[in-house]
Amino acid sequence: MAAGESESGYVRVGRVTKPHGIRGEVKIFPYSGEPANFRLFSHLILIDPESSQRVKRRILKSRVQGNLAVLLLEGVTGRNESENIAGFEVWAREDDLPLLAENEFYWHEMVGKKVVCSDGRELGVITSLMAGGGHDILIVSGKGHEYMIPARQEFLISQDEESGTVVVDLPPGLLEMNS
Repeated sequence: MAAGESESGYVRVGRVTKPHGIRGEVKIFPYSGEPANFRLFSHLILIDPESSQRVKRRILKSRVQGNLAVLLLEGVTGRNESENIAGFEVWAREDDLPLLAENEFYWHEMVGKKVVCSDGRELGVITSLMAGGGHDILIVSGKGHEYMIPARQEFLISQDEESGTVVVDLPPGLLEMNS
């Protein structure tokens, strides 16, 4: 499961795409792909990516419309106010994120972990992730290379939280395809 970067107890969970209607509702694109998760949040931090202006807003109403969440936020009472926050990044408290099933992870928990092959070769560090067609992709950078590794259960053998290491067992040729 994906969720964006982490910053002092908050995690980037989406982006305000545009206003919805005339009463101040906004549409949110959820980075997790799960718009229903916004029902779990009581408030959000909205950050303007241009000015870094931050504003905290309580969620008054939340509903799902297709692959988006539609929210009514405290202090956003009309279309003008909702237009003013279009494009803002949306952050939620990390403690409010839904519990994960076994073998699921949040993106922000993976960034910075060292990646080692089952044969002991160190590949580098996970610098970011991206959504792929059927699965997430780990972007691993190290020793002058960048690798794109599918985050599939059969490739991710283990994670050691203490050392911050992910052990992978990759099919022959995958790393060479990335070079």
